[in-house]
Amino acid sequence: MPLVERDSTLDSIHQLLDGAAAGRGGALFVIGEAGLGKTSLLDLAVEAARGGIAERRGELDQAEHHYLAAVAFLSAMQLPLVRAETLIEFGEFLILRGDLNRARQVLGDAVHIAEQHGAEWHAARARTAWRRAGGRARRTAPGDLSPQEAAVAALVRAGRTNRQIARQLSLSENTVETHLAHVYRKLGIRRRWELIARANA
Repeated sequence: MPLVERDSTLDSIHQLLDGAAAGRGGALFVIGEAGLGKTSLLDLAVEAARGGIAERRGELDQAEHHYLAAVAFLSAMQLPLVRAETLIEFGEFLILRGDLNRARQVLGDAVHIAEQHGAEWHAARARTAWRRAGGRARRTAPGDLSPQEAAVAALVRAGRTNRQIARQLSLSENTVETHLAHVYRKLGIRRRWELIARANA
């Protein structure tokens, strides 16, 4: 997309968000949950969206401001997986900024929340980003899947293709194939469908 056209689109989205935040119209529809007002959920959606837009524009200070606001809204909500997802997005943004110490802390929290609620897909994504930020995992016992192998296996079970997995985990397709070969060997299987079948057993 040409730069002028992209900026015009982002400006339109900003206007949409401003209108939603001010209560003008139904551009953003958010379903409230028990004990949560629609306003707080809408505020969260607006801040997260603004953070992503600012990041894509290269306005990193503004992006951090909006991501922090989104995280702050989530601290008062019982939405653990949304919180984990938001922390992952914020952690990946901090990696982009080169703030690796804070990124590791944020992503470590995301891993903990995701694991605590059995969300392996979120946990795998958070662990991968945490390692990109310089996190060091404990040595894997012989025969156990490494964190990266576990992340690839979880995404295969979720129905992702190798290309999609490579894009999600910021790997090459060859690396994904290598990890899968290790997974098959360690689990004593030979085919992709066997790995998927294990998840459904």
